[in-house]
Amino acid sequence: MKNYLSKAAFLLAVLLNMPTVHAMAGVRNLAKEALSSNTVTVVAGLLGAGASLTACNFYQGLQECKTSQDTPLLPRARKDVQDCFVSSGVHDSLEIKVGDGLGVVKGFTGKSYVLIPQEEAKALSGRLSKFTKKEVMAVLSHEAEHLKHYEALILESCRSLVIPTAVILGKMARVAGRGRAFSAVVGTATAVAGELLVQKHSRDAEYRCDDAIAPEHALSAASYLRKADIQEFLKNKIGDQTGSHSIFDFFDVTELVSSHPSTAKRIKRLEERARVAKSLKNATE
Repeated sequence: MKNYLSKAAFLLAVLLNMPTVHAMAGVRNLAKEALSSNTVTVVAGLLGAGASLTACNFYQGLQECKTSQDTPLLPRARKDVQDCFVSSGVHDSLEIKVGDGLGVVKGFTGKSYVLIPQEEAKALSGRLSKFTKKEVMAVLSHEAEHLKHYEALILESCRSLVIPTAVILGKMARVAGRGRAFSAVVGTATAVAGELLVQKHSRDAEYRCDDAIAPEHALSAASYLRKADIQEFLKNKIGDQTGSHSIFDFFDVTELVSSHPSTAKRIKRLEERARVAKSLKNATE
């Protein structure tokens, strides 16, 4: 009797595990196909294309930096900028240029470029500007954090790998016998999901770099953002006072596809950091 019971239990276990067995066999077949010379060649080619695209984009960015102008405004501010980056832990050789926007680009040879717009350059040089020197220095510490953690290189590399990854997964779905339609869906979904993840990482990086700004300079950074993007700030401020709400107030679709958080959110976080720091300071005195 015990023999029959043990055999019955064994058969039942086999029947219950049949889907798992089939799935494992499918995974093994897929792995064998993925390791075939043809697939490896495709994967290597796509990854190589992604790496080449990253290098080309960086080279183009560096060329734009090198051709940017070096105005008489900057020599007076160069030491302040150098000191700001060194205090943030960046010891690269810096080339400071006047560009269309405030930002940093890391070179291939250890030299990095800091781009400063005209208004910010005037503020750093002590000339009349809509920004104060303290505001610009606070935001420069944000940019220094980007440079310190190779944020631009990481983001560009991830973005360059999105399409190759989508093509590879689409091919694997096709190999698994799912058909062209399913393969196209897998490839498209992977591309969209990959791009959304890259954008989310970019937004998180902006918040991390904002958090690197010293609490005593957080209000200066918030003031800079308010002046730099006054239109968006006013739009959000007016919207908050109307009392009308929609689903988009709770689920910001536009931010999902944006590389930066909204200016209003960044200003609110910076002001909150400054308020907490002030409260802690008052409590310890």
